[in-house]
Amino acid sequence: MLTILLPFLLLQGCNGVIYKFNSSAYYHMPALYSLDEYERCLSDAGGTFCLIDLDLFSDQPSELMRYIHEYSADTKKHFNHTQIHRGVCVTQSCSFLNYSVWDLNTTLEACVNDTIWRNYKVQARLNNINYCYNADDRGGLDTSDLAVIIIYMILIAVNVVGSLYDVLFCHPSSKSGNPYVLSFSLRRNWAKLVSPAGIGPDPRLERLKSFQGLRALTMACVIFSHVALAMGHSYLRNPDFIEKSLEDPSKQILLNGNLVTHTFFVMSAFLLAYNFQ
Repeated sequence: MLTILLPFLLLQGCNGVIYKFNSSAYYHMPALYSLDEYERCLSDAGGTFCLIDLDLFSDQPSELMRYIHEYSADTKKHFNHTQIHRGVCVTQSCSFLNYSVWDLNTTLEACVNDTIWRNYKVQARLNNINYCYNADDRGGLDTSDLAVIIIYMILIAVNVVGSLYDVLFCHPSSKSGNPYVLSFSLRRNWAKLVSPAGIGPDPRLERLKSFQGLRALTMACVIFSHVALAMGHSYLRNPDFIEKSLEDPSKQILLNGNLVTHTFFVMSAFLLAYNFQ
């Protein structure tokens, strides 16, 4: 059996994938993310800020590009370092180019490519412009801003109406009043939030007090998981920290907290069956 498996193991180890870099070798690659100062850029008259993606390549044999491709081949744990992401203040970082004559795509590619070539001797090709903001475009509310404002105002108004209705027309200990309006009462919701577990009209609630602890732990894991998810999809100064965290056993519960949400389904099914007993 070992004789049969040995060729496959050898081939797997020679597939041109770099699983680990030391810190010095890692920083020989172009930075995965880099952002110019957004506010300072748009504070200038005519300032233009663009968020772009660029693909690295080399027209001639390059040891660095080979390392970048082999390191990025481990797609489960590493970012794609063959594509870099930049936030460029065109009017400041690209001032050495006559961008008023060139089109924006050519200007952005030439601007970033100049820095990449001087520092790393590889080239960068513009892949995508996510957006470009001009200083003259700032200010004002768009349709999505107005929609969010309206939704928040409605929610605040409903909570105010529900709370006033509860305070003026209902007694805290009674069940009188419109239950739909009272569901937005701050007083009643706060009382339910801080009430001890196991207290209620059903004596069986005492047996389910431990569920409160399970829910708290589960929610904490879900929050940690979403924080880690946001970190992995944002512009990071040190993306190598995220890559190394995937191999750190102590961080697995944070990186895989989304799996803990399955406990919600288990608890819901249990409580549903328990309620019908």
